[in-house]
Amino acid sequence: MLRSRLENQKRNWPSLELFTLEHNYSSLLKDIMITLNNEDYLKVVKKYEKITDRKVLPISQKYVSSHRDLINNNLSLLKNAIELGRKTIEVSDSIAPILLHYSCHCLMGFFNYTLFFWDSPHAFGHGLFADLRNVQNDPRDINLEIREKGIFRRCLDVFTLLGFPIVFSKYIPKIEGIGADAKIKFESVQEQVLLQNPEGKISFEDILDYNQDWIDKLQLKEEEIIENRFGQARGLLNYSLVGYALIFIVSNIARYRPALWNEILLGKDPFNVKIITKYRIAIQYVFGVGYHPSGFIDFIGRTLKSLRHSLIFRQRIKGELWDHPINYR
Repeated sequence: MLRSRLENQKRNWPSLELFTLEHNYSSLLKDIMITLNNEDYLKVVKKYEKITDRKVLPISQKYVSSHRDLINNNLSLLKNAIELGRKTIEVSDSIAPILLHYSCHCLMGFFNYTLFFWDSPHAFGHGLFADLRNVQNDPRDINLEIREKGIFRRCLDVFTLLGFPIVFSKYIPKIEGIGADAKIKFESVQEQVLLQNPEGKISFEDILDYNQDWIDKLQLKEEEIIENRFGQARGLLNYSLVGYALIFIVSNIARYRPALWNEILLGKDPFNVKIITKYRIAIQYVFGVGYHPSGFIDFIGRTLKSLRHSLIFRQRIKGELWDHPINYR
């Protein structure tokens, strides 16, 4: 049942393979550094730093020059992501989730460090924790925690700074004002509209039941929503991030509770069937299926190409998209 999804995801990797060549990647990096180090955009990033107390900045030539291993590290992450993704079709369903998670982990690391850097060069962890300590035979008892440090938290930084309201983030970017007077700000999101509860935990069932209504709960006006040039609907990106979290949970079950995962694979009860069904959908949203234009692989490829030219946040007013940059200040 899972084999077809795993077979299809390997077809999307060629769109990123071009960047595994050092000359191509170095050229891409130079263009992106010019775009992200725009004086006005740096003000937006500083605004995010101040409100979150997280030291994050766009990648710069100065940083690359002082970290000579950065290009090799990033290319290694991308190559590992591709190889791990392709290897999933060579192993059983019992092992595949582990490889699939680490493929996604490496892919997001490559994306993060191509665009931004943090006060610590390495994230030192996944940024997620699947709590299996009290789980015996019922996967409903699993909870997910988002850590303050790690690759996943850095993913949230990156996507928020690219203008997306992310379901797991405590802050969303929005536009304040109209037209030439519009500015970008970051607004704290009330806990009740996030997936996580006040203790910072997210139930496995909530991950499985996620739907796009979360964005509707924000009750943003049309003119408050940032429009960007990356060609990815906000809903699809959030489904991909929830899919990332789901794959992480499943990989932990497969790794630390293999007997439970094999029991789930048998699909003997409705909840186990639900896990398998949503896991298959998660593979689609994270890696794409066939040539379907969804998933991180497609999104990352298009975003990197778009950033070679310009970073433009636009505003929609009365249904019409204003094609000039927002006042970043």
